[in-house]
Amino acid sequence: MLKNLRKFLLTQLPIKISQGNYSSYSTFGKDIEDDISDLIEQYLTQKNITYRAIRAETKNDFPDLELTLKNTSFAIEYKSGCYENEGKKSSGPANDLGTLNSFPSHIKEFGDRVICIYLKYSINQNIIKIDDIYIDNIYKFVGKNKDKHKLILKYRLKDGNLRPKNWNDFDNQTYYFKTLDSFKNALALTNIHRSRQLTLNNLEKLNLKELLECKRKINLLISSKKKKKHT
Repeated sequence: MLKNLRKFLLTQLPIKISQGNYSSYSTFGKDIEDDISDLIEQYLTQKNITYRAIRAETKNDFPDLELTLKNTSFAIEYKSGCYENEGKKSSGPANDLGTLNSFPSHIKEFGDRVICIYLKYSINQNIIKIDDIYIDNIYKFVGKNKDKHKLILKYRLKDGNLRPKNWNDFDNQTYYFKTLDSFKNALALTNIHRSRQLTLNNLEKLNLKELLECKRKINLLISSKKKKKHT
């Protein structure tokens, strides 16, 4: 179904873009969301597929579309990444894919059924063109970092937002996290990595008294963990 949906969207979205007179890089990703939902429902209706669709009440709610097929619910998220803006090409999209803190609850509710529809588009002389559309589990679009040879998720330190892989990875079907289990394992490792980095970065802001207090607390934690290890 997803393969045929992709073909349908590739054909119909340019029509929606023209009808909506969309021409703004800064708003296109939000402008096009209702059109994608409309087209998904149109596609399912044409295929005589029974469904129930619940759209997000606001642009910040998750998911953009909750789709129920045969009593199974899917979370559908929409992302639009600009490949070329007035002749300037990007190596990868700049979207956030959700936060480290939000994904455990999404996985608990939907399991392996969080799907992302990712638009790759270009804008030149205020004309928006769809270059490609990718549809897959959202974690397959997450980029990678390395921490002491461990594969962790690509993320932004200040807010924990997950970041996408680059366009070459999209086009070559390169997946750093191929299964939900591999993504969950990387999620746990990445949370630890971020906590450590935030702690180390903030230590430099502390005075001597505050550092000594941190040292005392760390020594207590180390002692406690050693005791647990030997019991």
